[in-house]
Amino acid sequence: MNGSERHTTEIIEEMCQGCGVCVIACPSGAIKVHHSLERL
Repeated sequence: MNGSERHTTEIIEEMCQGCGVCVIACPSGAIKVHHSLERL
């Protein structure tokens, strides 16, 4: 993971509302959502 991807991930985590839609859209597990699951 390069700096750009890490920065993007941080932005996504800050914007995450914990809705879980991204998990459903990406069932392969490429999206890590432990932070969103903790908010539910």
